[in-house]
Amino acid sequence: ANVVIQTADSLQLTDPASQINIAEAKFFRALSYFDLVRVFGEVPKIDFRVYVPNDQKKPKATVAQIWALIDADLSAGITNLPEDWLNAAGNNKYPGRLTKYSAMAFAAKAKLYRQDWAGALALCQQIISSTKYELLPGYKSNFLVEGENGKESLFEIQALVGQNGVPDNGYEYGVEQGVRGSGSWDLGWGWNTPEDGQEASYEAGDTRKTATILYSGQDDGYGKTVPAYPSILPRAYWNKKVYPEPSMQAYTGKRQNTWLNHVLMRYADVLLMAAEAANEIGGASNQTNATTWVNAIRSRAGLGSISFTSQAQMRTAIKQERRSEFAMEGERFFDLVRWGDAQSVLGGSGYTPCHKYYPLPQKAIDFAGGILVQNPCW
Repeated sequence: ANVVIQTADSLQLTDPASQINIAEAKFFRALSYFDLVRVFGEVPKIDFRVYVPNDQKKPKATVAQIWALIDADLSAGITNLPEDWLNAAGNNKYPGRLTKYSAMAFAAKAKLYRQDWAGALALCQQIISSTKYELLPGYKSNFLVEGENGKESLFEIQALVGQNGVPDNGYEYGVEQGVRGSGSWDLGWGWNTPEDGQEASYEAGDTRKTATILYSGQDDGYGKTVPAYPSILPRAYWNKKVYPEPSMQAYTGKRQNTWLNHVLMRYADVLLMAAEAANEIGGASNQTNATTWVNAIRSRAGLGSISFTSQAQMRTAIKQERRSEFAMEGERFFDLVRWGDAQSVLGGSGYTPCHKYYPLPQKAIDFAGGILVQNPCW
């Protein structure tokens, strides 16, 4: 990203197409730093082109400085990326390519993490009012090929495996989390599997449960029984959101799911971010809007509507909806940390305040030669 930005700057490229390319590069830099700051906290700010490895030997920047870089980069995306990539016939010329709403959604999430409720709500409301996005009728479609780059998607990492594996632009996200077995059930490494608390957390009738959790020893939804593998990796549950569709196995000639796009921002997230921000701001209109947005999520999941009774009650409801809606998608831990709930929820599993941030990799500390300091407690 830094190379693209520096190259455009050195060539003084100001044409519209180049401005879009610069905005795209800044988006990906912001996305990278968003993950870095929530995983590690303070990290070196490398917002310049690296010519030799020693250029990267920098001390940590403050968390505030990293957030400022993220804000600036996403602001450039909002300003310079197009609203869509539709051609004259109304078809998407570049499925999955970034739009201003992609940047807007991540900018809202960045503000949500810092409890800038007004800023997050304003951005989410712009996305909602654009009417360019909507919830897919079926929740599970978000995790099937049929839902890729659909109306609910604001940004997803593209993967493609063609017929008989040609071409093969695969992606290992699904393989890392696939059922770990043998023979035809060798579907992956078995990482990121649901635990008992998640399985028991759903309301009765919530369709997200069967779309999320694959049960060992039970039907897989396609007429096959998932075996148990106590000798390989004993797990009662697996992540169904990355489970390979049999039709795609036959089409691609591959057993493991490398063809599925990885969705990083869905419209459901925009609605729940908007609901959370509105509820925290308060006021009659915000209470009404928060309730409407939460009930849109619940309705799609086959659940009944809830009414607003208090800010605390709605806060609890929003937390539950985020848990059910984004289970196994990498949001839960970070949500618990930013809500201040991690100790109470995860303390029994060994969580302490030290675990808010990961330790910096020792290899990076060694490379920096004393310039880079390890995170506290590690």
